[in-house]
Amino acid sequence: MLQADLVRRERLLSVANVACWAFGLVLLARNFLAVLAHSVNVPYWDDWAALDQGALDRSLDWSWLISFHNVHRTAWTNLSIWILYRLDGWNLSAHLAANFILFAAFSVYFLRTLERLFAARLGLFLVFAASPLPDEVHLHASNGQWTFAVALSFLAVVFALREDRWAHLAPVLAGAAMLSMGTGMVIAVVALGTLLAGLALVAPDRRRRVAIWAVALIVEVALWAHGYPSQEWPLTPPWKAAFWDHLGVLVAVAFGWTDALRPGIGWTVLALLAASIVLTLVRLRRMDGAERPRWIALSCWALGIAAGAASISLGRAWGGAAGGGSGRYLIIPLFLIAPLWLLVSRQLLAPMPERGRVAVSALLLLLLCAPWVRDFDYSHRYGLQLQRRLAGLACMRRMVRAGLAPACPQIQYDLAKAPFHHQRAIALRLSYLREQFSGEP
Repeated sequence: MLQADLVRRERLLSVANVACWAFGLVLLARNFLAVLAHSVNVPYWDDWAALDQGALDRSLDWSWLISFHNVHRTAWTNLSIWILYRLDGWNLSAHLAANFILFAAFSVYFLRTLERLFAARLGLFLVFAASPLPDEVHLHASNGQWTFAVALSFLAVVFALREDRWAHLAPVLAGAAMLSMGTGMVIAVVALGTLLAGLALVAPDRRRRVAIWAVALIVEVALWAHGYPSQEWPLTPPWKAAFWDHLGVLVAVAFGWTDALRPGIGWTVLALLAASIVLTLVRLRRMDGAERPRWIALSCWALGIAAGAASISLGRAWGGAAGGGSGRYLIIPLFLIAPLWLLVSRQLLAPMPERGRVAVSALLLLLLCAPWVRDFDYSHRYGLQLQRRLAGLACMRRMVRAGLAPACPQIQYDLAKAPFHHQRAIALRLSYLREQFSGEP
């Protein structure tokens, strides 16, 4: 009877997981349609940097491809822009669609990989990825760099776990993550660097391979840092309260607590993560040889994500704690939710009796899900983004009709460069001019 009950429970959980996956995919599709409905084919903010002197052109300029934009090397974003330009004059709406498809595909791959590595059921966590919280990623073409940063860093960790020749792609993927943006460099170096240290300790047969990868990682960091520009904004170190307030808000909002600034929620999440990682490392000796690298990798991934979030606070806390809720930052801790759940439910709660562990796990899952109920109004967050772009587009049209080069602060961050950007757009015959101005320029 007991065996029959276990089989019945496993079957029920499998069905529930499939239903969660289906629901999550439906929400992702709904999110995609909302992105399309709120997209505007006009450059916005950092998109205009592609029209700087020596940037986008019909022939690919390799120095532009890997050059610094602020403190980031954004090679994959630049390459995306160039490819879309050669296809159809860089249609910004098409760029947003491509970005979202990449984000959705990676979200599915991320959770399916964790399910495979840890024999877990994680379909419910796809719902979090379908949230409109990363609105600044989904509706700002250049912010696709955040998806590249997370995805390439995760691939580096996954490939490092392999035992075949494909494993040697791990440092290559880490280098690719560095070329996505500065945060990608932080996540990749911390996640892969700590994983290599862990593998050297628990897998002596991999030490030669690990040593070669470590040298490659160091060389990549040195090459990435060559020509690093001066920091435009003041840094906020971790010994200042403003750093922790910003980081706490960043994590709390990413976990669905959007109704108010609640840094304490974020601190609680980080404390729970730290306790879970420490206990996981303590319990490594009780695991079998195949299990250890996987749990080390998950812990290192979580550390990399936490470090990536901390690097954002280091560079942006000067603007106040509320800035931690900016949509472009939230994509980073979004990919901490499922790993945190695995670490807590499988490691932190492991010493508890099964009945108590199930009850506490259910309570934790409820606490994770409850704040998200109010966070699926795509029209609100996306609507605010749309209004700003439409206001900027209306400003541009007025100025063009008046015979002036458009300089509109709603969508252009450097008004001094706006006339040059407009002339470059005309010379390049960009898609937005054909669509939005019908030959007026």
